[in-house]
Amino acid sequence: MKQPYAQDKSMLVMLMLWLFLGGLGVHRFYLGHKILGIAILVIGTAGAFLFFSSAVTIFQTYQVTGKLVFSSMISYALLTIIHFVWVMFDGVYIVIRKLVSG
Repeated sequence: MKQPYAQDKSMLVMLMLWLFLGGLGVHRFYLGHKILGIAILVIGTAGAFLFFSSAVTIFQTYQVTGKLVFSSMISYALLTIIHFVWVMFDGVYIVIRKLVSG
């Protein structure tokens, strides 16, 4: 099984990247896991796009009908939850693996 981190990578740098840029998958790029980094980046970007497009849809619907309709926020909320859980789990998993391996 491939290690989730390279031995020559700094744990402090990885943690800082995860803490400040984890939502963009930068810590995975740093560790050499380009596919996982791209996946995290795509899910985060898609969630941000859906958030803004949903906000515009809600605003336009409110202008036309006078009612707030939040059904368009379901896809945004689902992607956001998946993204958040993945990034949090990813950071904790990498730290635990590093501590266990020494």
